[in-house]
Amino acid sequence: MLLVCVMAHPQISHSEIVVIVNAENPITQLDKETVKNIFLGRLTRFPNSELAISTIEIKGNNQQKELFYKLIANKTLNKINRYWARYLFTGKMSPPKKLLNNQAIVQEISKNSTGIAYIDSKDLTPEVKIVLTLGVE
Repeated sequence: MLLVCVMAHPQISHSEIVVIVNAENPITQLDKETVKNIFLGRLTRFPNSELAISTIEIKGNNQQKELFYKLIANKTLNKINRYWARYLFTGKMSPPKKLLNNQAIVQEISKNSTGIAYIDSKDLTPEVKIVLTLGVE
């Protein structure tokens, strides 16, 4: 019975978080520091490109988001939420667009040539491509 429960609720910790873009985006690879700067609003264009960046992430506080920000910026969700609250107040930057789940994110990225997001690798489809993989222990 316990095995059935574990199998029915797989943990993201057995997967990888991947950073994705539209399959047609000319960017083929990004490093961790660049992705960090993108998701913290410090970069507004893809490197060596005139393409504006449109960041997208999963809505709410959850394990996927927590792991991403821990791996990419070594920050907790509380720190990230405070970071964005401060910048929203000043009007200088906007946080990533929030979508309900990874399937909605993949669908949005497949239609948005300037979109970038992170998802669990198990939710990948051919309409998007990986530009960075973050291993999860």
